[in-house]
Amino acid sequence: MTETMLPHEGLRPYRQCPRGTPGECTFGEAPEVALDGMPGPYPSAAIFRCASCGFGVTRPAIDDVAVLYEGRESQDYQRGDGVIGAAIKRIVFAGQARGVLRQARFDGGHVIDYGCGSGVLSNAIADALSEGSRMTALDFFEAPPCAMPRAAYRSFAALPELAGSADLLTCFHALEHDDDPERFLDRLLALLKPGGTVVIEVPNMSCPWGRLFGRSWDNWYLPYHRVHFTRGTLRALVERRGLEVLLERDVHVPSFGRSAATALGMRNSLPFLLGGAAAFPLQWLGEKLSREPAALRIVARSRC
Repeated sequence: MTETMLPHEGLRPYRQCPRGTPGECTFGEAPEVALDGMPGPYPSAAIFRCASCGFGVTRPAIDDVAVLYEGRESQDYQRGDGVIGAAIKRIVFAGQARGVLRQARFDGGHVIDYGCGSGVLSNAIADALSEGSRMTALDFFEAPPCAMPRAAYRSFAALPELAGSADLLTCFHALEHDDDPERFLDRLLALLKPGGTVVIEVPNMSCPWGRLFGRSWDNWYLPYHRVHFTRGTLRALVERRGLEVLLERDVHVPSFGRSAATALGMRNSLPFLLGGAAAFPLQWLGEKLSREPAALRIVARSRC
């Protein structure tokens, strides 16, 4: 049964170059990658890369991306994990949550996780919080994606009520899911207290594995990934919204397993998860040598 979606604001297609150069990005006519025959309302999509700044956009543009997530059927909600796969992910996310709080130098208060997806990271952050702190997880739907014993779940309809309440705002692999990252970031930052901290993580378009796996590379993830960042374009976008960058970190996210599953036309299951974990040292080495990780994390502070 399809779950009831809440109304989501329509967004204009992205036009402004993230580096702040005058006018629009120059995308040209040849796509970086193109896919056809995908399930859902957008069976064809292509990524075009700006010749000036390296920023990438997925076309055709989608004004309201909520249609892509009806029924929580996309892999963002990580349905279908077995007992072993789910346990591995909980361990990994627990370590990630502790690292995020450490990098943000968070000493207590209200944390909001924007675009919580499966809720696994939200739960991990909530478990890692000190006594007296609280966690709110946000996503499209009225019902939470999973049990959240230490986190409060709210739909995006609650954004006005939560305005200016976050001491720490986390946004992991959500910014790239919207055609208009500037308006997305403005909506996100409206939740932040003056002087609050935001942690944003996105896939890195310049990672070398895109050339190895081609159309099957997990970071492309069409049609769900609507924009595609490089190190420079992410930092430029954040700074143009008036944030002070405190920290930038390379993030080495295991991607070989899911990319291999996509290449073979199979569901990402436990064998691919374990295979990706086994191949991770090779992936890590390649990203270290190229200085282009699978993902980019930036920690920034509101100036006002």
